[in-house]
Formats: sequence, C-alpha cells, structure tokens
Amino acid sequence: MSTPPARKQWAKPEDWEKVKPLIKELYKDELKPLKEVISIMENEHQFFATQRMYKTKLREWGLSKYIRATEAVAIIKAMEERLAAGKSSQVVLRGEKVDMDRIKNYVRRNRNRGRLERMLIEEKKASDDVERELICRTPSPSPDLRSPTPGGPLGPAEDLYRSIFVYVDGSFASRTWFIGMDGAMRSLTGDPDLYQVNFKDLWNRVDMASQLIGKVERLDLVKLLDPAFAYMVNVVQDLYPRSIPFMLSAFESLYDRGRSDLVTMFLKQIVGLSEVILGREHPHTRIWQQLQTIYADEHVEIMERLFLLLLNQLRQQKQRSDHLEIAVYNDYCDCILIKRDLETQERSMRREVERIQARRVKNFQVSLLVLRHATAVKDLALQQKRYADAAVSMDILRDYGDWDGAHGLQARAEAALASEDFLAAESFYREATEHIDINPQFKDESWANQMLSKLEGLLIRNGKEDEAKKVSQARLDRIARLEVEFSR
Repeated sequence: MSTPPARKQWAKPEDWEKVKPLIKELYKDELKPLKEVISIMENEHQFFATQRMYKTKLREWGLSKYIRATEAVAIIKAMEERLAAGKSSQVVLRGEKVDMDRIKNYVRRNRNRGRLERMLIEEKKASDDVERELICRTPSPSPDLRSPTPGGPLGPAEDLYRSIFVYVDGSFASRTWFIGMDGAMRSLTGDPDLYQVNFKDLWNRVDMASQLIGKVERLDLVKLLDPAFAYMVNVVQDLYPRSIPFMLSAFESLYDRGRSDLVTMFLKQIVGLSEVILGREHPHTRIWQQLQTIYADEHVEIMERLFLLLLNQLRQQKQRSDHLEIAVYNDYCDCILIKRDLETQERSMRREVERIQARRVKNFQVSLLVLRHATAVKDLALQQKRYADAAVSMDILRDYGDWDGAHGLQARAEAALASEDFLAAESFYREATEHIDINPQFKDESWANQMLSKLEGLLIRNGKEDEAKKVSQARLDRIARLEVEFSR
C-alpha cells in the first residue's frame, strides 16, 4: 500500500518572523507577484500559508504593493493641490515611487468608482495613517542639494528614509555623482585616489581596533583611530556615493564588539561637520542627524530597510553603476545579512551572484561578493556536516581574485578540522599561513590572525607545543607591528 502524502503544516504566527526577510526580498525587492512568492515559499521552503494570510502579513509589515481607496484619493488630491500651485510632483508611498498612470487606472477600473469619486469631492483630509506613509514632492531637489527636507511632523526613521530619497535623486539630478571610465560611480567634489586610500586605511583601522579591543594591554584607541576621525571631513565634503553605507558597515563592526561609545563619537563628529560644511537642512546632514538619533536604539530593522531602500534607489536611476550597487550590497552583507541564519545569507547572496553573472559583471566588488557567498556555502556545508562539499566550496574563487588559492586551503582546513582529522587540518592551516602576505588585496588582517590562531591551537592539540609558541609569537609580533604602523 502506498504511503499517503504528508499533510501540509500551515504556518503558525511564530513561523512568519523566520521567513520575513525572504518574503521581503522576493515580494518587495525582486517585485515578484504574490502568487509566485507563495509558490516559491511552498516548493523551495515548505512554507504553507493561504493568500489571505500573506496579504494580512504584508499589510502588517508595511509591504503591501496594493493601493487602498483612501490612499488613491489622498494621492490624487495632493497632486491636484501641487498642480494648482504650479509644482511638478513625484509620489512616494510606503517608501516606493508611485506611477500616476497606475493610480488613474485604479480609479477607472475600480468597481466602486462612484464611491471613489464621492471621496474625492467630500474628503477634506487624509487619515493619519495615510499621511505618515505618503510623500508628495518635487522630483529632484535644487542642484546644490540645499533645499530642506519637506516639512511635517516625522519620526527619525521616516525622516531618514525621506532624506535618502532626496539625497540620492538630488546627487544624480545635480550631476554631483557620475560614472567614471572604470565604471565606478564618482563624486565631482572628491578625489577618487584619495577616496581609495582614505577609506581603505579607515576600514583597516576600525578592523584593527575591533580585533585589539580586550586583547592588547594599554591599547591607545584614540591614537589608533585619530586619523580615521580626520577622514570624516572627506566623508562629508566629498559626498562619495558609497560613504554612507560604508561608514555604517564600519560602525556596525565596532557596535557589535561593544564599542557603541566609539560609534557615538564618530556620529557626533559627522553630524557636526555636515552641519557646518553643508548646512543643517542638507539631505546628507539630515541623514546623519537621524542616524545619530536612532542608532542607540534597536536599529537593525531600520538599518535593513535603509540599505534595501538605498539599493532600490540606485537601481532605479538612468545612470547605473554595477560597481557601486554591488559595493553597497557588500556593505549590507557586513552590516545586516551577517546577523541572519546561514540559509538566509546563502540564499540572498546566491540571488545577487546570479544577477551579476547574468549582467556579465566582473570587478573587485564582484570578487568580494563571490567570496562572501562562497564563505556562506562553506559554513552551511560544515553546519550540515557535508565536509567534502565544504572542502571544495571556495575553489570558485580562483576565477575571482584568489589566484594563490589561500581561501581554498582555509576551506580544506576547516573541513578537516570539523571531521576531526587534526593532522590534515594542521597541514592545511600551515600552508595557508604561508599565503598571508601573498595577494594581500584579497585578504585582511582578520584573516591572517585567524589562520595563525587556528594553526597555533592545532599544534598544541597535536602535541607540538614548541612550534605552537613560535606561531603564537609570530602572531603577537604581527599585531604589535601593525599597532605601531597605525599609531604613526
């Protein structure tokens, strides 16, 4: 007798939060129809819910694409008022630009058209809920970006999202941002060479500070980070396209290591500089003012929405830079996605890798993204005890910058260690440490410290304590040397 098919396990209230990021990605970011989202969730993730349940949750999360009658009426009335005042307009509803043709079609085809027309005549004021979610503005700010953010009582998060819209659209409209010969997005006010040097040194200093906290006695953090604070002038006045997501990613590294005090210091300095250099009402200033307000609170969800909003804004521009979009996505990975479970990380990065492969893009930011994805594939395989898959998971990187195969050695070492083949793991880690100063563009000090620490631990485990002491000393000497270099 054949086994009857298993009954569907319908989603429980607590199940929705686990899949919320994936549903947001499919429905809002990739703009897939709801029926397709439901099909993907059922077939690929065994998540079962009715269409009505989805619609309820999407409204609850503020992700509904559908326009309610009250929203359509409020949009039309706002547009009429601005038209009468001689103003051109762009409508943003729940963080998304609204196509006015869509609104007109909605009214024309609605079964309750008569009711809508009466509402247009009778309604004097939109509801508070609609007012909070609706933005009606001039399409582009003035070329110098100094027009104030539209008024009204807004919370910090809403003001932040609105300022992102104004800042990005205005930077393109005023041609402050442009695409260079190398395909990277540039700023008219900033030196690209200075950007590369300053931001790389800034990240290295923040990364080193994060590593040394609690490990080095008498660590002079102020001295170590002093040059990084000096770079904040360039962050403000040069208006680099990537500066905001990059800085947020760096701040999150400090925040996660318990140094919110340093984050507060950086934010205070950026806000002060921006108010002086650009003005208190400049969108760039408004962004950092609101970030300073919300950062100390539960900010992860706000940060996630900010990154996704920024990515969507960049992808909607006529001028697009794959280099910038991928860089911002990489910052999103470092800042937000890394806090998700491995399956969610791998799935999101796989979709992004497939997208850029379809566009046949290849640059350094693509290499970093492929590295992140390969790492997620490896970690997921290790978690699921698929050690053979984990061992070869990073071999793909040879085509994306890891020409010396160092990350492939790391994957083999971790797979051997997980399967308790300690001698093989020692051998792979020893070989990996020989690559620390080879191809440095594709490695950082965190990687070097990790390889040396793992080798040291395995040598002790395998009874080679004398060699372990030498590796330990080499690791400490390296940290001391870097501390001296950064303190100059």
